[in-house]
Amino acid sequence: MKLRAGLPAAVIAIAVYVAFLNKPFNIDDNVFLMMADHMTVDPLHPASVQLVVNGRPPAWVSAGMWSGPVMPALLVPSILAGGAEWLAHLMVLGVFLVGIFATAALALRLGLSDRGARWAALLTTCSAAVIAMSMTSMPDLPTMSLGVLGAERLVAYRDERRLAQALGATIALALAVLSRQHIVLLYACLVPLMFTAWPGTLREFGTTVVSRRFLALMAICVAAAGLVALAYLVMRDDHAAGSLASTPLRIADTSLWRVNLPNVPAQWVLTFPLGLAWAWLHGRDMLRSAWCWLGAGAGAYLAYTSHVFYRHLDWLPWQAPLTALGMAVLVHVFVDAVRRRDHVELGLAAWLLIMTPIAVYSHLPPKYFVPSAPAMAILILRHVESQGRNPTRVLGTLAVLHVVLGVLIIRADAAHGETGREGGAVVASYVARGERVWFDGTWGFQWYAMQAGAMPVTTEEPKPQPGDIVVVGMEGWVIKAWPNKQLLEKRTFPAPGGRIMRKPAGFFSNVAWGPLPWWWSRKPLGPIEVYRIL
Repeated sequence: MKLRAGLPAAVIAIAVYVAFLNKPFNIDDNVFLMMADHMTVDPLHPASVQLVVNGRPPAWVSAGMWSGPVMPALLVPSILAGGAEWLAHLMVLGVFLVGIFATAALALRLGLSDRGARWAALLTTCSAAVIAMSMTSMPDLPTMSLGVLGAERLVAYRDERRLAQALGATIALALAVLSRQHIVLLYACLVPLMFTAWPGTLREFGTTVVSRRFLALMAICVAAAGLVALAYLVMRDDHAAGSLASTPLRIADTSLWRVNLPNVPAQWVLTFPLGLAWAWLHGRDMLRSAWCWLGAGAGAYLAYTSHVFYRHLDWLPWQAPLTALGMAVLVHVFVDAVRRRDHVELGLAAWLLIMTPIAVYSHLPPKYFVPSAPAMAILILRHVESQGRNPTRVLGTLAVLHVVLGVLIIRADAAHGETGREGGAVVASYVARGERVWFDGTWGFQWYAMQAGAMPVTTEEPKPQPGDIVVVGMEGWVIKAWPNKQLLEKRTFPAPGGRIMRKPAGFFSNVAWGPLPWWWSRKPLGPIEVYRIL
């Protein structure tokens, strides 16, 4: 039954993988690839890697403690195969399929019908951000899959009390946090799911939380947290990322909440189907709800503060309605859960917001929402079934639209990544001639350039010497300030197309580029430039 419910969604995930089998590495893929490369010689310290970022001097990889060892471990087979893109994507696909079937299984355990579970798996898979992230080498898909698997195993133990289920939940929940730290908040979201009914009185609540069943369920989360702490203690490297607690504090920037916080409701409308699906289900009730109007007003205000930061008030006419709708929906989800005394819905609703603390990070793009996609889908289908709605027309249309958007994002990411792979080929051609080659740039270009044998240019020593070759690619800027150089060749990529890293589209960084996930542009990608130092 669980396999049948997840099968249509699995077919879609596999089809996307086949279509983009050899998609180049891009953006933060290079961080996890370098960590994986280091794991082949030092498995216990994947973060013990010094990385040049945007021309700055080499620094230890803080992502090692922020993201954990799961993604680098998944990429080790690709590293051993010479950096094969298809193998890296295959490893992510395998974990993705686990998440798809776990979502269907959790939906069934939470009371959905076979059809409801099938649609929950489909909505999770077809969400534009989920589709897009499935073809990256970043840890967001593994985090989602391990998180929902842990939740499903915990609910299974709640109902059936088998030791294997408790062990499965503990290991999956620990591995989820060892993929992305912020999913540790899922542990709190699972507490309402440990109840079998909403406690009617304080006495009932007190009786429940001291019961052996509840304490056994809580012990699973405590044990998972203990495994995480043990893993970080074993992997601790003072030269690299420091401690589990210190890394998030070190990279926090409280001034960015003004642009990041508005992106939470906005992305539930833009890159996930929650906003439109919930408006279809509850539009009339939302229009009559004072709470929703207050939420919409707060969303509009957040959009305004965001654009004061961006200095793009011309974006406000379209982002304010999106953010207002998203806030109204999120408010209605919580109000409805409390009004109906639905402990399952309350837990799922809280699951939607586990990315919110990242508002103090350097950005809050859709990838951090991906671990919450199963909760979103199950919430929607619970209400579809409670209202006796036929999901085929509306949810089918939303799923198709999101798959199209997800594929457009992947195509734009692939086109951008191809410039980095081409830059690596340019580096390889000069290395083959016996030249001493440096590179100036980042992201996928950095990975391919280093694989080809180039050394990074930074603002400090060592620096290129007269006669050396410098290949400038993605975001390269250091060498442009050098006066004594000769341009040997320049390759441009003039084809117009979709863009995900050009204002107002910032799928991978809302702060750097904007809140939209995709945008059409005629401006060229690249270029790749080759200089000889004089």
